[in-house]
Amino acid sequence: MYFYFRRSVPCNYNLTDLSDPNRPTKIAEKLSELYDNQWTDAFDELQQTMNETDVIRSLLRIVMVRERGYMVASKTISPM
Repeated sequence: MYFYFRRSVPCNYNLTDLSDPNRPTKIAEKLSELYDNQWTDAFDELQQTMNETDVIRSLLRIVMVRERGYMVASKTISPM
């Protein structure tokens, strides 16, 4: 025997789960902190020995390598 019921309030799947540590606003906060702290410190240090374009390329390369490593790791580790 099956019981069907109608929701009195429509389900909105676009609502953000506030307990999710990876929700868009938290990711934006983390990126902002990264830029404000580590990126600017690294930029200042590298600019003592490199020109601005090379510094930016070097830092971007670091970010891209880390991103690729994360993507590879997340594909090889399957959730149970």
